[in-house]
Amino acid sequence: MCVIASIPAGRTLSEDELREMWQTNPDGAGIAWISGNKIATYKSMKLKPFLRKFKQVVEHHGQSDILVHMRIATHGEVCLGHGWRCYHSWRWLEQVRCSVCKTDNAT
Repeated sequence: MCVIASIPAGRTLSEDELREMWQTNPDGAGIAWISGNKIATYKSMKLKPFLRKFKQVVEHHGQSDILVHMRIATHGEVCLGHGWRCYHSWRWLEQVRCSVCKTDNAT
């Protein structure tokens, strides 16, 4: 089952916590944060780029809530197209901006 972490404004996860999440759910990672009046997202199939982006997001947007999703593939392909659904654009991109974002533990 995927791991989804809701990080309240002003809080963070340690690199060790993120690595532990990845170790049990290594099929991709995503992060969503508030940027201006939109929700920005980033997805990666590799841990190191995700960790770099997570640090940047916390540094620049940590005053707002952040959502992290680590995927383990129980169904479907292992690809960037899983994990996040943004409801103003149905294009699956590595990084998008949207107004509503949803992640799930679908089985």
